[in-house]
Amino acid sequence: MNLTTRRLTEPQDPLFAELWQLYESSFPWEERHDADWQRRAMSDETFRCMRVEQDGQAVALLFYWVRPGYVYLEHLAVHPSRRGQGLGTAVLELLPPLPIVLEIEPVCDDATARRLRFYEHAGYRLLPCAHTQPPYHPGLPPLPLSLLVRGDFSEEMLADFRTWQPSIGAGADTF
Repeated sequence: MNLTTRRLTEPQDPLFAELWQLYESSFPWEERHDADWQRRAMSDETFRCMRVEQDGQAVALLFYWVRPGYVYLEHLAVHPSRRGQGLGTAVLELLPPLPIVLEIEPVCDDATARRLRFYEHAGYRLLPCAHTQPPYHPGLPPLPLSLLVRGDFSEEMLADFRTWQPSIGAGADTF
């Protein structure tokens, strides 16, 4: 699969509108940030808003943070017309060659079980610890999620992630 990535740093970029539609249609409201937050994140040097392209067409998005020694994959979405074709696995290979942490919903139905199997097949492992994502909107409670890691993800990295992650929640003014 011949995939390329293009980093977008401005929400005014004409290519961003298409990604934003994919983002909003792929994640429930409580798991996605609003446009003002996204604008601030895109100007942060450690955040990556990546348009994944094949033959010049957007086929997926990757939103991730580069932390000291690891990557936090916050959002991955494949265009609905391209799902089930192995594209998600190929997109994961576009991430930097560092240990990676990501969150998924706890397994409670067929869809969440498939998502876990997808990541496990790609080399991720479920951490046996409780985790909550900070709320992305004022007034919401923290969201119980599961953590998956790939690579040599150390206890120090996990501690950094847990200390840093609240800085991207609702009401945080710095990353």
